Amino acid sequence: MNQKVVEKIIDTKAPIAKNRAEIELLLCCSRTCITAEVAERITNLVQDNLNWTYLLETAQRHRVMPLLHQNLNVVCPEAVPQGIRHQLRISFQLNTIHNLFLTEELLRLVELFAAHNIPAIPFKGPTLAVYAYGDLGFRQCSDLDIVVHKQDIFKAKDLLVAQGYQNLYEMSSSQEAERLRQDHEYDLVHKNGKVAVDLHWGFTQIDIPFPLNPKYLWQRLQPITLAGKTIPNAAPEDLLLILCVNGSKECWQSLNRICDIAELIRNHPELNWEQAIEQARQLGSQRMLIIALLLAKDLLGTVLPESVQTYMQFDLVAQNLAQQVKNSIFSDVAYPLENVERATFMINMRERFIDKASSMFNRINMSGWMDPTHNDKEFISLPTKFSPLYYLLRPIRVLKKYYRLIKNLQ
Repeated sequence: MNQKVVEKIIDTKAPIAKNRAEIELLLCCSRTCITAEVAERITNLVQDNLNWTYLLETAQRHRVMPLLHQNLNVVCPEAVPQGIRHQLRISFQLNTIHNLFLTEELLRLVELFAAHNIPAIPFKGPTLAVYAYGDLGFRQCSDLDIVVHKQDIFKAKDLLVAQGYQNLYEMSSSQEAERLRQDHEYDLVHKNGKVAVDLHWGFTQIDIPFPLNPKYLWQRLQPITLAGKTIPNAAPEDLLLILCVNGSKECWQSLNRICDIAELIRNHPELNWEQAIEQARQLGSQRMLIIALLLAKDLLGTVLPESVQTYMQFDLVAQNLAQQVKNSIFSDVAYPLENVERATFMINMRERFIDKASSMFNRINMSGWMDPTHNDKEFISLPTKFSPLYYLLRPIRVLKKYYRLIKNLQ
């Protein structure tokens, strides 16, 4: 592809938290590489009458404290109030210590799995910090994510249990079978309470179809070095799509998910865009990719090839959804998108009708919406022998109630 690129600081047309100076400063600092223009803007913003408490709280909520510390410390440390500098420095040091601890445990578990002939791929966590950000301390990591083959999932889980990990949720055998069908991971926490492991056999629940062929994922693995040890890592093209899906699951309501995309692209110019786009097309995930790229470009100044930007501009739905994210991501409300809005977003972020329909059907099924409720029985009273008819009535009432969702399938 033509590698001519266009760079922006942020899209100033986007109504981001009423264009607060604190938010613009946070966006300028939420990257590992800043231009002279961005550095100058950071310096000017710091001279403003900032609400530093709001800035730090927002950075913590969006899990970008290390980047905020790093860039303020490099660009204009003396302009930052001493107390704020101290808080940022302590936060950065604690995050680095925590990530070193997670790294040690991750390497131990990868070696444990290898010793028991269980192939495993670490992703996100410390691995992504090094691979995408270039520094273990630049990314806030909460837990460890490890992918294994589905046929190895019970063996891997039993190994973790033997190491002191416990299921976050106790499940019966029938519940466990249902989880394997609907979900994509086990949530385990060590009994010491210091580390959690998400043990994956996939990347999404069934309400977000993402049929990434495990065969090709494992065939394209690339070795990376983490704390002096060589471990497998997904190819950048595969990792890009996985991260796009990961952010899409949360409707991109956390800035660190967008940073993951931006830093992966920024630090891996060898990324094969033709392959990534074609794979997204085959998986029905083109729109998720475009939304992620729009957010990375508009909010974090990510440089994209001109041909990729041309590819992005034809999906008006993706542009509208990206704008919706920009309008809501820095809302002071804990959950800025209501349930119906989130469900609508999740449906609209798919370009294929079959994926839209599958997403909605599985979301309804998983939520128990199809189980008859007290309101259904109040709506019409049926004799006991006819009670199975409530299962026919229920979908009609659900479709009527959630007409907005059905309308968005058209």
